[in-house]
Parts: sequence; C-alpha cells; structure tokens
Amino acid sequence: MKISKILRSKLLAWNIALFLLLSIIISFICAKIPRKIFSYKRWIFRERKWEKSGAVYQKIFRVRAWKRVLPELSDFIKSIMPKKYIKEFSSAYLSKYIMESCRAEFTHWNIIISSFVFSLWCDLERSMMMVTIAVVLNMPYIIIQRYNRPRVIRFMKQIECFQ
Repeated sequence: MKISKILRSKLLAWNIALFLLLSIIISFICAKIPRKIFSYKRWIFRERKWEKSGAVYQKIFRVRAWKRVLPELSDFIKSIMPKKYIKEFSSAYLSKYIMESCRAEFTHWNIIISSFVFSLWCDLERSMMMVTIAVVLNMPYIIIQRYNRPRVIRFMKQIECFQ
C-alpha cells in the first residue's frame, strides 16, 4: 500500500475522531447555556410560513416514519431530557420540552458549522467530505425539532386556553 494512502486514511481517522470530540464539546457547551436563550419566539427558532406547522417535513422527508428510530443523547445519558416522547402534558413540562427542542436544534446547527474548521488543514475534497458528514449526521435531528416544535407549541397553547 502506498504511504500516501496510509497517511490519507490516518488523516480521515483523525478527522473523524476530532469531529466526534468537537460534537461532544459543543453539546456540553450548549447544555450549559442558560435556558432563557432558547425561546421558541426567537428568530432562529421561530416557525417559518413555508414550514406549514412542520407539515413540509412530513411531506418531503416522511419524518414520522423514522424519527423514533434515531438514537438521541438521552438514550445514553439519563440526566438529559428525552425528546422522542412527551412524558406528560402539563404546561410546565411542554414549555421545558419546547425549550429543549430549541437547545437541540441550536446544538446540531453548531456542530454543522464547526465542521468547516476542517478546511484549515484539509484540502477542499476532504473538508467538504467532513462538512457533508456533519450535515448528514445532524440534519435529521434538526428536521425532527423543526417538525415537532410547532405541533407541541400549538398543543401547549390549547392546554393553556382550557386551564
């Protein structure tokens, strides 16, 4: 095997290891950001008209068919609030769920953005490969948050009207 191939495969292994480390660090940092930052009313988390209350994600990606099979961090770390299922339907719980969905979306966007750091030492092909890996691994989670949040917000507002 050529030495250049070995070096390239080692670089890929190091890049993937660094990507995993960056993902962990970003997740940890985002977990420490104060809750008040993650309001669904902020521009970044606000529903867009074209999303049609999340329906666009079902129509294009069939999100309901696969959203529950993806692993989430709470599957491994029990202190993290799970977002696969709504455990209770109180206004307080739903508010926290919505806030945590904003935090999750923010975290996944930041992991994608951080993948551009690979362009500092990789050629264009390898850096784009790392960005592609980041997008492929993180966009499904962003889609899930964008699909679920408007529906949960609508449900929470209905509960508040009846209380």
